[in-house]
Amino acid sequence: MPLGFSIKGKANKTHSPSPRHLPNKPQETKIAQENSTISFLESEARHRTHFSSIPLVTLESRSQQIPVIPPRPRTPGELLSELIQSELTRPQTLMEQATINLAPRISDADTSILQGEPPSHNAMSLPVHVHTNPETTMPTEPSTLPEFHPLSEEDFIGHIKTILAHHDDDLRITKPPFIFEMNDEAATHNTEILRAHNFNFQAVLESQTSTPIGVGSEFRKPNLLEPLLCRHPLWNCLKEMLTNGATLPLDEISDEDRKIDIKFHRKRGNHKSCVTQCDLVRTLLFDDVFHGFSLPLQINCVTEIPRASLAPLGVQFQKSVDETGQTVPKYRITHDQTYQGPTGLSVNIRTQKDKLPPCVYGRMLLRLTHYIVDIRAKHPGKRILLGKYDLKAAYRRAHLSGPSIAECLTIFENRLYASLRFTFGGTPFPYLWSVHSEILGDLANDLIQCDAWDHNTLKSPLQDLLPKPLRLDSDEPFATAKPMAVTMPQNDKGIVDVYLDDLPPVCVDIGDNAERCAAAVPLALHILGRPVERNEPIPRDELLSIKKTLGEGQMAETRIVLGWFFNTRSLTIALPKEKFTIWTQDLDNHATMRTVDVEKLDTTMGRLNHVGLLLPPSRHFLSRLRSLVAFSKRKNRRWVRLPKSVKDDIIHFKDLLTITINGISMNNIIFREPTHVYRSDASSHGMGGYNLANGDAWRFPLPADILQIVTLNTLEFLGCVITLWIDILHGRTPPESCILSQTDSTSADGWLYKSNFDPSAAKTQLIVARKLASIIIKADCCLYSQWFPGSVWYKNLESAHRDRLLADLSFAHCSQLAAVTEQTTDKNKRAWRRWTAYLTDVGLGQDPFLTGLSRAERHRILSAFAQAVRSARFSAARFDILTAGVVKATISDVAATFRAHDREDPRLDADGEVAFLLQRQMRGYVNSDPGEVPQQALCSEVLEKLHNLASSHLDKCISSLLITGYFFAMRSCEYCSVHGTRRTKIIRLKGIRFFLGKRLLPHNSPILHKATSVTLLFEYQKNDSRNETVTAHKTYHHFMCPVLQLAAIVRRLIAMPHSTEDTPINAYMEPGSTKLQHIKSDVILRKLRLAVSIIGKDELGFGPEEVGLHSLRSGAAMSMYLQGIPVYVIMLLGRWSSDAFLRYIRRNVQEFSKGVSQKMIASPLYFTVPSADLEDPRAPNHRLNLSQRVNCGRNADTAPAVATRIALWA
Repeated sequence: MPLGFSIKGKANKTHSPSPRHLPNKPQETKIAQENSTISFLESEARHRTHFSSIPLVTLESRSQQIPVIPPRPRTPGELLSELIQSELTRPQTLMEQATINLAPRISDADTSILQGEPPSHNAMSLPVHVHTNPETTMPTEPSTLPEFHPLSEEDFIGHIKTILAHHDDDLRITKPPFIFEMNDEAATHNTEILRAHNFNFQAVLESQTSTPIGVGSEFRKPNLLEPLLCRHPLWNCLKEMLTNGATLPLDEISDEDRKIDIKFHRKRGNHKSCVTQCDLVRTLLFDDVFHGFSLPLQINCVTEIPRASLAPLGVQFQKSVDETGQTVPKYRITHDQTYQGPTGLSVNIRTQKDKLPPCVYGRMLLRLTHYIVDIRAKHPGKRILLGKYDLKAAYRRAHLSGPSIAECLTIFENRLYASLRFTFGGTPFPYLWSVHSEILGDLANDLIQCDAWDHNTLKSPLQDLLPKPLRLDSDEPFATAKPMAVTMPQNDKGIVDVYLDDLPPVCVDIGDNAERCAAAVPLALHILGRPVERNEPIPRDELLSIKKTLGEGQMAETRIVLGWFFNTRSLTIALPKEKFTIWTQDLDNHATMRTVDVEKLDTTMGRLNHVGLLLPPSRHFLSRLRSLVAFSKRKNRRWVRLPKSVKDDIIHFKDLLTITINGISMNNIIFREPTHVYRSDASSHGMGGYNLANGDAWRFPLPADILQIVTLNTLEFLGCVITLWIDILHGRTPPESCILSQTDSTSADGWLYKSNFDPSAAKTQLIVARKLASIIIKADCCLYSQWFPGSVWYKNLESAHRDRLLADLSFAHCSQLAAVTEQTTDKNKRAWRRWTAYLTDVGLGQDPFLTGLSRAERHRILSAFAQAVRSARFSAARFDILTAGVVKATISDVAATFRAHDREDPRLDADGEVAFLLQRQMRGYVNSDPGEVPQQALCSEVLEKLHNLASSHLDKCISSLLITGYFFAMRSCEYCSVHGTRRTKIIRLKGIRFFLGKRLLPHNSPILHKATSVTLLFEYQKNDSRNETVTAHKTYHHFMCPVLQLAAIVRRLIAMPHSTEDTPINAYMEPGSTKLQHIKSDVILRKLRLAVSIIGKDELGFGPEEVGLHSLRSGAAMSMYLQGIPVYVIMLLGRWSSDAFLRYIRRNVQEFSKGVSQKMIASPLYFTVPSADLEDPRAPNHRLNLSQRVNCGRNADTAPAVATRIALWA
């Protein structure tokens, strides 16, 4: 049997089981009680909060047909076995081929534990590139390895024996010149050695190849391992790290930024957890120094080390086990390489995650669970044994390269410490360490599958120290495994899975399976790791943690793995009692305290989200807590008060923890065949559903008073829940049932398995989701993941990729909707209604996108429609003809609808230009239209007149707004209410700030009117500019002053009852009234025109009909221009992003051209410089200048080189 690396078990092909045949038609229906099915909505309607969630990854299988009612849903056997195999199985062979698919084993939830985001699947940017999916990724460099052939079992064992028998002359036992002690003498000595190498850590490493300081000293030499491991897709990465050390892919920063951050960290010091526990930190750091993991140096040399970075130290509390299996406290020193200095450029921030190798340490719980259930199904009366192996100081076994050491410096007790190995707290290290652990796990799996391996002779020196498998006689019956929706690869010998430094073996207790699985991991470690010598110059431990192995490594039916208590006999996973006690105590503290530490609350949320691994519906109850934590982090709050709704959720989770401590059946965690299948549907008028097995059905017409209140997707969601709820209420779903509730709404289907609702915006959906969770958990059932097939390209994507795409598309659609205002949307809809009405009139209403017509024919139809719009056929009777601008905008809106539906723009020709036919038609309309009459610019005299005429409270408010708008060149929608929705936001009270010199005055200051300047915050403008501030200074006019008018506005606003900092500046109350009103644009326009009419056309040159709300902004620009204010100042004060403000400069203002005529005659004579002599053949474009003509124009790429044969000039 040939062997080869099969990281994801590619050699074993899986097939979906034959699905159960479901009836094609439902039986006669029975009507359920309609009113009771949605009563729970009222009881939970009061809950409000915010929510954010990470999309859940769904697994699928290869497509199979199933005879059910169309539209065809996903069926029990249709989970993607290919992906299940990659996600749920460990390898069975070692070197079958040189390059193998390597699917990631990481989920979004896993990454939060290890300070990183999910990695992309790009190759690692090391000198030798590794490609994780050769079927879809082209190599960036050709492989330098020869063509390899599959190994036989004998060759595989032969390579291992060669490695173990090899005795290297260089055993890394030379004593390094450094002193690894925590004192000033050692720091001084080490600094001098480093100074001799110009503070170049890489040079130091290269000089220490025969000492434990040298790179790769914890492992055997790469040239010895290569014949065995060269076929592994991660071997080149590991080889590079064993040869040169791990180089962190970081964005480069300037030396100046580094100096700023180093100065900051030296002054700030370490974290509080380190400062308050100095003795503990000293002990932990001593252990690192003692084993040569950290090098003490003088603190002042940090400024001499090239590309140095400092990180603060912290202490993390954990728990471990001793050799007796007892839980003991454990503390770990951490390097917080996320903590930012003034530049914000910490190591973790600068990490280029796309250039790291794939981080494949996630989903181990899911894989183990599926393997255990599959083994139980095949061997219902046999024990299943589970063990656990831990590596001793795993991260400290991997060396950093010289440049990366400089990036991992810390300070403690006035000494500098350089980390020579991986640190705890750096984003790249889980990615880089997974290269080591993956190869280690795959090697152990190959040993288990190799029949030629005799575990009694070819073994680790530590094997005899390991405890024997524990086989206890018990009367407890073996739990029954439920049918899975996928077929697992045939493997009765056992597997070893990997989660960073944890390697749990699991097997069915047949023959010597348990002994072989227990021996595989220690032997794999012995093969890869350099043996510990008696005369090691620096104390060194075995790679395998002996203490933990003695305490929890014994193969048994019950074992704690990844913090969960596995019982393979009862097929349950439970929360350990110790964790239950600690977690419930924390929940009690949160529920009773008035305020809670946000960090602790975030930790609690992470724990509860972890519970969702066993109880997926429980995550529906995390919405409010997650929203509160996210909000507190955005506001940089350390403490937060818990609202009653969040406290209720915390108390509810105590009950859920009680369920988990009693154990959750693995049958409810795996991907199962459904035992109950339901169908439901909804419309805007009602909803209904039925049971496919017995035909029971229900329907519920919506009352007239709630029509159009709830979205259709919400009704679809509610229908799914009600349909399955009816059967649960009737006791037809026994424990461990797998429920498939189908609908034709992908949104509703997704909501069954995850919540991504904002409770303040999607209250109804969240209530339904929470009720669903309660129903499923109480019934001890699980939901079957199902969806409808999409288009071909969509369906062929891997489920993890597709789910990320779906989530991104969903949020992208929301962003697309937010890109336009309601007014723009209404315009598009109105234009489309006119378009479809016109097509119906001409007999083309059945094809609104004109898919059956050619491009030229579409242009003609569009031309005819433009003429219909021009003639006001779809407008009110008062319109005879519409202008070219209106027609063009209507055509543009119709084209936008085409593009929104992925159709070609009907206006464009083959060259991507607007069709000549339409261009000429629009030009004809423009030529026929009367000229546009611009709104005239208002001078300050009009505002003074308006102020003097103000008698009522409303008039004075309007005058203040207009004078303010004049000085800030404001748009009308920035100081008053206008018709329709606008992107531009009105100025609010919190956006007004007064300064007396440099001192900020509060709004209630009695000297507000004496401020020297006032600043306005423009939050959102039509040109997408946000949070711009503009300052105006005090004038010496007794009322034409921005400070005086804004002071009056602020005092008016704060005097109104119930006013807040969000109150807009156009809010007002009539004296004696309690009704809040807002000044509207049409009221302001009437007042403006009244003032203009009083002044008169003789004085102003225009009448009131020529004045609009744009006149104020135009007048501001004109006044600044006439006073010689530079153009760029006008643009900045008026917030014009281009020279568009020139449209507001009115040429017909008399003072505009004052003095221009006189200046034009100031230079009566000027000399014109003659042009160059074009008869010189060397001149460009001369007919004899062949060198320039050959490579120009249309023949530039194909013209042959032409050389001049005769020189006609010297």
